[in-house]
Amino acid sequence: MASDQLSGALKSLFALAENYPKLKASENFFKLQQQLEGIENQIADRRELYNDSVNIYNTKIESIPDVVFAKLLGYTKEEYFKATEEEKKEVEVNLQ
Repeated sequence: MASDQLSGALKSLFALAENYPKLKASENFFKLQQQLEGIENQIADRRELYNDSVNIYNTKIESIPDVVFAKLLGYTKEEYFKATEEEKKEVEVNLQ
């Protein structure tokens, strides 16, 4: 998943910062950390919202009387968000 990639990248970035105290103390680096963590949280929230919406939709099209209209209109169950193995790979961070 993209959020897993971002988490891996953040861990690498923060580990790299441990070796460079001046970088870690930098206000710009601190802002970058905050922004990246915010993005990571937003991705997780959006994924959860999507999967919740899919769950509501799938439940609704199987409920009476909606099931009748869903079949007439050709509505089918949707899949939950799932990341491929390629998307789960860690992202390489290069600060040079």
